[in-house]
Amino acid sequence: IYTNNWDMRTFTQYPQILINVPVLKKKNLLEPSIASIIARHEAQLASGRLIVRYSGTENVLRIMVEDQHE
Repeated sequence: IYTNNWDMRTFTQYPQILINVPVLKKKNLLEPSIASIIARHEAQLASGRLIVRYSGTENVLRIMVEDQHE
């Protein structure tokens, strides 16, 4: 949807936290045991988002959470 919203008037900002977790091995995040942990935490968000991904250049798992402040 194109909104022509160049000055971001309709953009709602949420508090955001980014955590970088060093890992020795990059396991498959879609593996049921890991995916269920991610889904469980994502379900606790009011209307925000949870992004879990590995760095493309480092052995780091990046976890970003943003949601409405309560």
